[in-house]
Amino acid sequence: MDAKLTEKLKAKYDKLFINNPKIWCDNGWYSLIDNMCSALQYNIVAYKQPQITITQIKEKWGGLQIYTDACDEFQRGVISLAYTISHNVCEKCGIYDVNIVSKTNSAHVQSLCPICSEEIKDIMPTIGENT
Repeated sequence: MDAKLTEKLKAKYDKLFINNPKIWCDNGWYSLIDNMCSALQYNIVAYKQPQITITQIKEKWGGLQIYTDACDEFQRGVISLAYTISHNVCEKCGIYDVNIVSKTNSAHVQSLCPICSEEIKDIMPTIGENT
């Protein structure tokens, strides 16, 4: 994620991002991460839950991976929901699309919409595509 969006998240959710974690994904997942952080922080404040902190955010095998220092069952559910939704959100442009395809270059997988997928077609073949 670019520095501007990263800093925006860290300023908005300073208690979640107190450890200054790295965010290793493209800008398309910004809104998904923002909404997830909002739900997490609301739960902490509204229900007087212990403050958790995010230690890392990254893309792994085409899905959004969130690591925290600790979390309860509700918080795990919010993080799990964000992971599930990420497979239908283009990591590059952020569009929600049921036609998201996974692209790979042998070691890296991304969830991309058909348009963004075409833009990098020459670089990364679709999983299962004969090359």
